[in-house]
Amino acid sequence: MWKRVEAYALLWNSSKHKGIIKVVLEDGTEYKIKVKSSTEFDALGNILRHENPVNYNTESGAVASGWEPLREVEDLLT
Repeated sequence: MWKRVEAYALLWNSSKHKGIIKVVLEDGTEYKIKVKSSTEFDALGNILRHENPVNYNTESGAVASGWEPLREVEDLLT
């Protein structure tokens, strides 16, 4: 089931090269996402920092941004 992420925390252990991302969902439940590479940690951190809204699937552990409209090229150049 998809639920909105309301808050998050990032923890990277540089000596073990592993991380944990903790998310707090709209209903107050908390989940930990175990991250095994710095690339994955960076990608998930970027989604959480730069996208809005962000959703978490409580069954699969997937993280996804909300739908955003496509912008015209002209809009990007101004």
